[in-house]
Amino acid sequence: MADLREVDIQYVLGRLRPGSAYHWRGSGSTGNDYDAIGDWRDPRTTKPDAADLLAEWEIVRQERAAQEQARRQRQQKLDSLRQSNGNDIDLAKFAGQSPLDELARKVAWLEQEIRALRGE
Repeated sequence: MADLREVDIQYVLGRLRPGSAYHWRGSGSTGNDYDAIGDWRDPRTTKPDAADLLAEWEIVRQERAAQEQARRQRQQKLDSLRQSNGNDIDLAKFAGQSPLDELARKVAWLEQEIRALRGE
């Protein structure tokens, strides 16, 4: 599990207690530890303890790792498709067909792939 000094405490507090009021004593470069939270000013919620912050930070790290993995997979897929399509650029293999028609089909395909990768 991570050390509390590695935790983006303000970000984690926003996830654990969205909208809760508290005084932040930390300045980013110094005081980014549990004591930097200062006074907990939200009477509706309790101040999360260090274990809560560490547990939520571990979830954040796992989510970020999954997002990075998905980004790498999308990039690998695009690289593979780019290489595959790069091999299809030989216009001689489209003899008798308009190169512009083939280019238009490739552009339409590429736009469709971009939309699919963006989840649109």
